[in-house]
Amino acid sequence: MAAGHRRGYRPVLRTRKDMTTIQLDDKTADGLNAQANALGMTLQDFLRSIAGNGSHSSKAPADMPYNQWSARLHAWAAGFPALPHLADDSRESVYAGRGE
Repeated sequence: MAAGHRRGYRPVLRTRKDMTTIQLDDKTADGLNAQANALGMTLQDFLRSIAGNGSHSSKAPADMPYNQWSARLHAWAAGFPALPHLADDSRESVYAGRGE
């Protein structure tokens, strides 16, 4: 057994000479690809930019053009899993049981 590895445990990161492989579920990978595409970046460049400073943009939303802000917002939202149902945000459900 290799040092640092328990039986049945496989590391998530595998490092080769100049490359690291990260295992992601499909939804996470799709979300990251969507964010990269929305910014006009390759996935590799997008991940490099995040690793470099913890964020892929230092621009505040107020300092960027609307189209870029909108693309970033949609890419961010695409990274979340879809819910199996819609929330009931009707007035009746919001105020249910509150004497209305």
